[in-house]
Amino acid sequence: MLSGAAQLETTSRFGPVPATWPTNTQVTRAQALSASLHVLALALMILPVLPVLGPYSFSPHPSHTSLVAPADLLSRYARELMPGFEQAHGGGGGGEHNPITASIGRAPIFLHLQITPPAVKPPDNPSMPVPPSLLGPSDLRLDNPIINKWGDPNSSVNNDSSGPGGGGGIGSGANGGIGDGDGRGFGPGEDGGMGNGPYGQGRNGYGFPTCVYCPNPQFSGEAIKAKVAGTVLLSAIVTADGRATNIRVVRGLGFGLDENAIEAVRHWRFRPALGPDRKPAAVTAPIEVIFHIY
Repeated sequence: MLSGAAQLETTSRFGPVPATWPTNTQVTRAQALSASLHVLALALMILPVLPVLGPYSFSPHPSHTSLVAPADLLSRYARELMPGFEQAHGGGGGGEHNPITASIGRAPIFLHLQITPPAVKPPDNPSMPVPPSLLGPSDLRLDNPIINKWGDPNSSVNNDSSGPGGGGGIGSGANGGIGDGDGRGFGPGEDGGMGNGPYGQGRNGYGFPTCVYCPNPQFSGEAIKAKVAGTVLLSAIVTADGRATNIRVVRGLGFGLDENAIEAVRHWRFRPALGPDRKPAAVTAPIEVIFHIY
């Protein structure tokens, strides 16, 4: 209590309160931003597991396709590959540009190195007196007629002509063999050996091609719906210029995947195999294409 005449005088007035709280518009914007951030975070958490939610909610991709078949493919798929795949393929032909059909006669033996090509009438005084041979594995045998001269065992005429082909040899083909092929082997085919088509990879001095540009094939719509995955086994001729030709399905999956595998391999580019002469050569090769869903 105050003494004397001094008195305590108190007054109170109510004035406007400063705007320290957000307005309704500010609250709405903040809530919208927060909701958006939460939705984004939730989406980032859900997306990785979408492939396992529901029957068709996955994204199928081929996880990898093998390069041209490694050596073990021949053993792994031996029963499924073409009959005789591991045997010598190939062929050959030749001639002397004589319009007369090549004569019947015996074919020489097969050797891994050909020095002298066969001829119906060998030169009288050869500069290198080496018996003629065909290029191929030495265990190959032909049914030769009992005739004491070189010629084409499949011919039906007996004369002194080595045939209309060229490059040495006998027949209507080229390059020092016998027959209508292109090479130093026998019959239709190329490069050497016999049996049509090029040599099989990894045999008789021939190496393995390798793929240097191998884009993955695409899944088909049918395979996506059926959730089909697995391996398509193909057989192809990989040419000396690094392209796959004569592609065929050895073991397929169906659902459009076989066709997609062929189409993809048709556009692959390879480092070709080398032949016994260390030059690029065509070979028959299996190719494994793996479709894997992940």
